[in-house]
Amino acid sequence: MGFKEKRGCHPALQIDKGTEPVVQNTDSRESRREKIKAKLAIAGFSLTRLDELHQMSRGSAQRALNGPHMKGEKAIADALGEPAAKLWPERYDGLTGQRLSPQPRTNYTPLASLAERRNEQVVVA
Repeated sequence: MGFKEKRGCHPALQIDKGTEPVVQNTDSRESRREKIKAKLAIAGFSLTRLDELHQMSRGSAQRALNGPHMKGEKAIADALGEPAAKLWPERYDGLTGQRLSPQPRTNYTPLASLAERRNEQVVVA
């Protein structure tokens, strides 16, 4: 179907214009993060641009991808036209859709760095 790997993206992320991003062999948080970034790119937004449009400090949208950040989550959800509870179900109550407060400790666990992910790929391969 003519998938092309997008340069500079996570190697498991492939985009075919007009379709949803396809992500393979990644954990759920990392794959969700990459899907959100791909959807933003398709919609014509960058994380920096979202920071500017919503008058947030630089890096707020990026922080929302990596961990709980209320303003960044709202900016990304608004740009994609989806509820934040759908994008980050672990950060919101499944019944009411209200943001969890305080956030569960697991939501603050950092994602693996690029070097760590590359080492894991080498070990697995």
